[in-house]
Amino acid sequence: MNLKAQNLSFSRNVPPTLEQVQAYFNSLQVPAYEAEVFYFYYQGMDWENEMGSAIRDWIMVADDWVWNLENRLAPIPFLFPPFTTKCSNAGKRLHCGLAMSKM
Repeated sequence: MNLKAQNLSFSRNVPPTLEQVQAYFNSLQVPAYEAEVFYFYYQGMDWENEMGSAIRDWIMVADDWVWNLENRLAPIPFLFPPFTTKCSNAGKRLHCGLAMSKM
């Protein structure tokens, strides 16, 4: 958590309000829509993590969320190579399939 966010002294109580989450994400200079995605994702999961354990500190979870946004959004080229569709008209049927594009 950055110093600006620490100075705003957010309550770590779970569940937070949408306004608290928006204010926290705003303090981290993360778009408001991302705060809403975060809030409604965990609201839909009853403020439990993916393993089913109750979240006790939503700010820690939000920090992880923001880190993932900043560090894992770009696709990894060797896992997600670009594909093109190749079609051939062999006989009467049109056959299409995916083929790797040349980088």
